[in-house]
Amino acid sequence: MPDLSLIPNEPGSYQYKDSDGNIIYVGKAKDLKKRVSSYFNRTLHDKKTQALVKSIASIDFIVTGSEVEALILENNLIKRYQPRYNIDLKDSKSYAYIRMTGDEYPTVTIARKKGDSGEYFGPFVSAKERDYVLSVIKKTFKLRSCKKMPKRPCLRAHIETCSAPCANRITKEDYLAQVKKASAVLKGNTKEIIRALEDEMKTFSANLEFEKAMLCRDQIAALKHLADRQHIEQKKVTDEDVINYAERDG
Repeated sequence: MPDLSLIPNEPGSYQYKDSDGNIIYVGKAKDLKKRVSSYFNRTLHDKKTQALVKSIASIDFIVTGSEVEALILENNLIKRYQPRYNIDLKDSKSYAYIRMTGDEYPTVTIARKKGDSGEYFGPFVSAKERDYVLSVIKKTFKLRSCKKMPKRPCLRAHIETCSAPCANRITKEDYLAQVKKASAVLKGNTKEIIRALEDEMKTFSANLEFEKAMLCRDQIAALKHLADRQHIEQKKVTDEDVINYAERDG
């Protein structure tokens, strides 16, 4: 059994490795020590989890600022390493992507698996977090969520959570600019987009385009809240980020 004494009581992501150094499972926790220690209480686990524990040769971990950040990091690590026990132990339905379609006026939606067209972000292990991110993206950048362009404006257009290209309320150029910003945020470049929006807001204000300046202000506020939840996503995950912690005795 690995020595768990130095694992901190802090939020983060943990990675279990086998004797060949392969990552076989990635998880997240509000309290790393409590969560990792729980795996070694065999009376609480089913056969699959017991098989996982028997395969653990070493444990790595990354401390994060919050449980939500740990969740985002967990998603990134699972995407990168595709650990076999994550597939075995988790409901496959929980894995889903956010998809930006390749339409003339792209729409943003959920996709259960990657297809041939569009741009995909994820996978997200947590459906709750995925839905939150999708909601923020749609509302912040006022992107379409309809499968087909409607002949008349929908409810989202009336309550102004969609820019309504179907009613020619936005030019194609401006709509695609919003799509580009949304894609950047989904790739983890939230801070860069916030800075760009701050510059745009100043320019609009100087030109007395106050409605556009207010839109930038609202987008900045929404993205700052999102960044508070997932700023770990802006950090590239490299091998150097992972601190090898505990080797199996012997």
